[in-house]
Amino acid sequence: LKVTHLQFADDTIPFKEWTPANLSFLNFLFYEFGMISGLYLNPLKSSLVGVSVADSEVRRWASHLGWCNSTKLPLPYLGMSLDIRHPTKQAWKGILENIEHELRDWRADNISYRGRHTHVNAVLSSLPTYQMSLFRAPKGTLQEMERIKRRFFWAG
Repeated sequence: LKVTHLQFADDTIPFKEWTPANLSFLNFLFYEFGMISGLYLNPLKSSLVGVSVADSEVRRWASHLGWCNSTKLPLPYLGMSLDIRHPTKQAWKGILENIEHELRDWRADNISYRGRHTHVNAVLSSLPTYQMSLFRAPKGTLQEMERIKRRFFWAG
């Protein structure tokens, strides 16, 4: 399976081999997309990353293209740290924090058994869905997610 891009809502990360032709085509593609749709890249939120490419080369191309900054991996994306290595337990920490944050405003003792059951299944279990469709979560992270959900469920 060859991944060519990641996309979620209005975030897109294309993956291409680092060649002048590919970078020029990407520039053309984004320009044409803007001309057709009226939607343009935000240079403050757009980054160019080179894997196994000299930092000076990435900076030079980012400056030449004009619609992006140069940056390095790991790159934050949807609450996770994208890297060329498999995400570690530390990379999943943000997801666990999102689940914990979701529970801060909820008082389990004020919610019925069925309400807690619905909240765990509909909300807490769905928070990491996108990340889990891309990356295999470490066993310890999965256990921690279950511990958080069980603690909330049985708190009432």
